[in-house]
Amino acid sequence: MSTAGKTVSEIAREIGISRQALYKRIKAEPLSSDLQPFTSRVDGILYISADGEDLIASVCSSSSRVQGRVNRADNVDCKLDSQPDNQVDSIQESLISQMSAEIDFLKKQIDVKDKQLGDKDKQIEQLSESLRASQMLQAGLVQQIQCLSSPDEQTEPKPEPESKPRWSIFKRWKK
Repeated sequence: MSTAGKTVSEIAREIGISRQALYKRIKAEPLSSDLQPFTSRVDGILYISADGEDLIASVCSSSSRVQGRVNRADNVDCKLDSQPDNQVDSIQESLISQMSAEIDFLKKQIDVKDKQLGDKDKQIEQLSESLRASQMLQAGLVQQIQCLSSPDEQTEPKPEPESKPRWSIFKRWKK
């Protein structure tokens, strides 16, 4: 141990997690900003003072020491359980504000989509009206064509089919 404090590797071994996991926690907010006054770099090695070590230990619960690797949700629970109420409140407030911003963004997207759907409904209505007008025009033209062709058929006499004498086999037997 150096006089500047302990290295990240030494603290990670004491806590029972990997060096990479500890670096990940140190880089994440709010620990990153809280830990900054307790860290120093000497020859490219990060040293953490005893107060910083206590802060890191308070962030990690005993369950994370045993498990080694925990999922992200457990890390949030660990941080919330081990921090004072005012820090928990600030974390909750930041999460709530992030969620509210996301909800507002999604609501704006829904409003835009609703407007687009309204415009499409208007277009559909206009096209439907145009189609009805076109169909009525076509029906009118078909009627006119039928009326024009009907008088010609009425003036020309239709030839009546010639009546052929019917020969019946039963006629012979009746006599």
